[in-house]
Amino acid sequence: MFNRQTSTDQSWFIHLSWAGALLLLNIGFLCSAAILAIRSITWLCTTTGLLLHFFLICTFTWMALEAYQMSMLMWRRNHASLKGYGLKVCFVGWGVPALIVLSIVTIKKDSYGLNGDMCWVTNNIVSCISVIGYFGLVFIFTTGVLAAVLCKLTQIWLASKQAMKEKRSSCEYASTFLGLVCLLGTTWGLGFFLT
Repeated sequence: MFNRQTSTDQSWFIHLSWAGALLLLNIGFLCSAAILAIRSITWLCTTTGLLLHFFLICTFTWMALEAYQMSMLMWRRNHASLKGYGLKVCFVGWGVPALIVLSIVTIKKDSYGLNGDMCWVTNNIVSCISVIGYFGLVFIFTTGVLAAVLCKLTQIWLASKQAMKEKRSSCEYASTFLGLVCLLGTTWGLGFFLT
């Protein structure tokens, strides 16, 4: 049986985790600027670069999980009542980025440090694969989910007699579209196309 409260709690958990990853990314970015003033402590810059990379990948992962949650709410309403769903989502959201960063550190220990004007990934190939490549996959996934959800919502609105009577304005459709674009993090795609 579908438990509406469980589904709502899972959505808030994903929103909160995504916001937490973004907050930690921004705090790390601000700390990186302060750490550059103390260039003599190299381990601090290395740790900051590692944490910045981790939180950026976490942000992308939670963005993909948000898209997954939205698609499941549209097509499979009882997925959130699955046993251990929150723990599985948490493992993917925080665990996958940790595995990526730990594998980078294991393969090449000096992958993090001072790179130009910030503490970041020092190897450009690692940076391209783990940031641009990873985001590219997330971007394709979230854009696909966005298109599918918008098609489903359009079908629901067109099938509804009330929608036909009210003749919903294009502004309402546009605001829904922009809200979903922001929610799924598709606006990050602007940065992807700028690189």
